[in-house]
Amino acid sequence: MMRAIPQTYAGVRFRSTLEADWAVNLDALRMVWQYEPEGVVMPSGTYYRCDMYLPRLSTFVEVKGPHNERLWKPGELATATMHAPGCAQSRPVEVSGLHEDCACGFGPSFPWRFVVVARPGERGRMVFHAALDEAKAVIALCSVCMQYSFADVNAPWHCRRCRGSGAVKVLRSGDVTFRQIDHEAGKHRARRQAATRGTRAQSSRRKAG
Repeated sequence: MMRAIPQTYAGVRFRSTLEADWAVNLDALRMVWQYEPEGVVMPSGTYYRCDMYLPRLSTFVEVKGPHNERLWKPGELATATMHAPGCAQSRPVEVSGLHEDCACGFGPSFPWRFVVVARPGERGRMVFHAALDEAKAVIALCSVCMQYSFADVNAPWHCRRCRGSGAVKVLRSGDVTFRQIDHEAGKHRARRQAATRGTRAQSSRRKAG
């Protein structure tokens, strides 16, 4: 059975190297991220803490390896956060101003929280998809605020940061280079640290002798 290898990047200890790789890619796209934000109890009663949250873009990112284990969790999260809390009671915590079908104005075409599943790179390219089958996730560059964000290409375009609806550049899964953390640099640092500890130990033994 394969085990995830913890990795440190930007001062954060990730549970797996793939998670750290995705942090590198989000930084390259200027998407501010938070690692393992506060967990939530979903409608099914299941406690769930998504791998990453993009606070400027109201987007969750779940990092998954080449398997579909527990893939229903990000799907349930996407369904549960389609509308803002309190919408059903006509007391939403946030109103989008984009639609009039419900009290919060969020919905399938522009969910309160968008949920994306991030996968391992394939042939050096970035691979990702929406948590819900009916949505098709892309990376979009807003011409108004120049922010990259994840968006649903099947829905009318609105930037998740500025809510602008101007021209947009679309990058699909497989279009973007997938960056990886410098694993060899980490190995070299570990070797240097081990060598330094060994030198210090020998020096201490000589002094003691």
